[in-house]
Amino acid sequence: MQVAILQQVYPIIATVILTRLLHPLIRMDILKLQNTPYDTTQQQFITGISNTYNGEVYSSSAEYDLKFGVMTLSKDITGNEMTYTYDPKGRVLQIKGPQGSYIYR
Repeated sequence: MQVAILQQVYPIIATVILTRLLHPLIRMDILKLQNTPYDTTQQQFITGISNTYNGEVYSSSAEYDLKFGVMTLSKDITGNEMTYTYDPKGRVLQIKGPQGSYIYR
């Protein structure tokens, strides 16, 4: 019988949460490590996710307007970026992605 081993480390200040998982359905020697940093000002918004799976790193990131608590930029694991533009009251004006943009009226 094989058993999955899950180890989570929670720091005192929630800047990084690490998860290590040995997955028994694939092989017991594959290691998955996840890094999830939060914004340094409010410690509220996830600014990236980085997964290391058997030596390969996959990461995505995000930036936020802390005044309104809204995302202004996101980047996926393939490098595609989405930008979000807001008016002075925090309402969406435009979303621009790799295939073009959508303007809200």
